[in-house]
Amino acid sequence: QRIEACARLASLHDEIKGQTIDLMVLTRLGAWRIVLGKWVAIVSQTALLLTAITPYLILRYFFGRMNLFAELLLLALIFLGSAALTALSVGMSAIPSILVRGLLPLGIAVGMACGIVAITFEEDIAELIEFCTLQERGAGWALLTGVMVFAYFAWSALALGASMIAPMAENHSSMRRLITLVAVGVFDIIAAVGDFPREAL
Repeated sequence: QRIEACARLASLHDEIKGQTIDLMVLTRLGAWRIVLGKWVAIVSQTALLLTAITPYLILRYFFGRMNLFAELLLLALIFLGSAALTALSVGMSAIPSILVRGLLPLGIAVGMACGIVAITFEEDIAELIEFCTLQERGAGWALLTGVMVFAYFAWSALALGASMIAPMAENHSSMRRLITLVAVGVFDIIAAVGDFPREAL
């Protein structure tokens, strides 16, 4: 896990430091395809790990101590969260400053570790599984909103990395602004249809 974390944090920086990023840009690969390729390579390793633990879920199912749909959904959400945080690491690896590039992902990792410990020892995992059954009112809309926020978060991080390594002539800001406007509009529609409370908004 340490090697994988280091690979995430240095995936674009190593190319810039080794002065090979210019050679990559000169090929048919655009800045977006370079960043996306780095992200897909790391997320594929996570997907491989996820596939490796699937037999344990099958054993739990046959012993009868699991809610199959809820726990599979929770596992998929954990995978999406991992993919979003990987996008953050890949996107920020293009930033020259080691403080920004290293401390922010480290702070997020420490916060997540504390959250996992709190969930495990305070037995909040049962509440998470209960939420993933989607039986509560508005749970489906809340889940859709969360997935949308994570997707936008991951896209923004990858867009940051692409804009950092792209040639100066490429315009990346217009597309970012357009997608942000679309995301705000879609979120407003979901909030209206799902009847979100004002506090949550």
